[in-house]
Amino acid sequence: RGIGTSRYRWMRSDRMQRSFAWAGYEIEKRAASLLLVARFIPIGRVAVNLTAGATGYSRRRFVALTALAGVAWAVYSVGIGALAGAWFAHNHLLGVIVAVTVAVVLGVLVDRVIALVRGSGPAHIRPEHAPVPAESGLA
Repeated sequence: RGIGTSRYRWMRSDRMQRSFAWAGYEIEKRAASLLLVARFIPIGRVAVNLTAGATGYSRRRFVALTALAGVAWAVYSVGIGALAGAWFAHNHLLGVIVAVTVAVVLGVLVDRVIALVRGSGPAHIRPEHAPVPAESGLA
């Protein structure tokens, strides 16, 4: 809570400030779903967690929701591992090839979805509309 969203240089980058602006807007509108989904998105997780603290989001509710999200993420990860382990128990090389292929395909799909979301939707804060932090001297 005491750090805010612009204390460190890495936090002041345009990308992180846009992430914080988006997370701050979204946390006001749909905190529960945002905290649950952010667990599965690496940069989103950092931005949402920092923004929740910086905006004074209820610590008690935050801990409960992130605990639930952590359990969901763990179950998801174990499920994928168990399923893949059963499928490729006797052919580890094929398992690695399939895993890398699926990771690349999912990465491309996620990139396309993010590009589509950034380009549309009235509730989305586009980079040119993201608030500029007061400390930057640009406000």
